[in-house]
Amino acid sequence: MAQPGAPLQSHAPSTNSKESQPKATSHLMRRMRTECLKKAFDDCVDIVLDFVWGPIAERILAAATASSGFPADRQRCSYVVLGTIGGAAVPIAGYGLQSSGLILMGSGIGSVPAHDYVSAAKELLPAALEAGFASPHEVVPLSDIAKVWGRSRQSRYVIQPASGN
Repeated sequence: MAQPGAPLQSHAPSTNSKESQPKATSHLMRRMRTECLKKAFDDCVDIVLDFVWGPIAERILAAATASSGFPADRQRCSYVVLGTIGGAAVPIAGYGLQSSGLILMGSGIGSVPAHDYVSAAKELLPAALEAGFASPHEVVPLSDIAKVWGRSRQSRYVIQPASGN
């Protein structure tokens, strides 16, 4: 324990130590990945489908919006958020977004009202059957779920609740 009034000593590793090398290497690798992402966007990525969001999206969006100015003859990139398992929010610089030509949008269950899904299903399902689309499935009573649990995944199992529930 330090004596009162004694100078404080730093316990941080020196920049020349082996302990600081993994941190420096990690920083260098992150910078290289960011540069590769930026180059990919500069070379004209058409669409990004993001199922994760969160910190990964933050890095990708930073790279996508890093260039200043957007050439008029270039195809705009659409960034579609399909899931948010990696986090609910991502900070993004407004200026970078304004000058990037990036189109940011969301899609998924929450992007379409439930009644629109039901209406579309009423048209889609009969049309799929008429076209010969078939999805292998088997209806199984809930009481038999243990019997089918380990079976082949070549077929989908529709679990039917017990009657009266």
